Amino acid sequence: LVVAIDYEDHALRYTTYETLDGAVQHVPVEYPYTLGQLEIFRIVDGRISRIEGLSAFLPYYMPRP
Repeated sequence: LVVAIDYEDHALRYTTYETLDGAVQHVPVEYPYTLGQLEIFRIVDGRISRIEGLSAFLPYYMPRP
């Protein structure tokens, strides 16, 4: 098993963006936030066989533990 912890700060400079195929996408959250993530990867015979994850919205620029 491999465990990964990640914190991503999203300043939210844009509320919409265009994908490579030209479709316009809207960001569902309209305020700056930090996304905390915990993911567990199961590796069997050198390949990822399963991934479990948990995400939580946190206050923007939340200090890292």
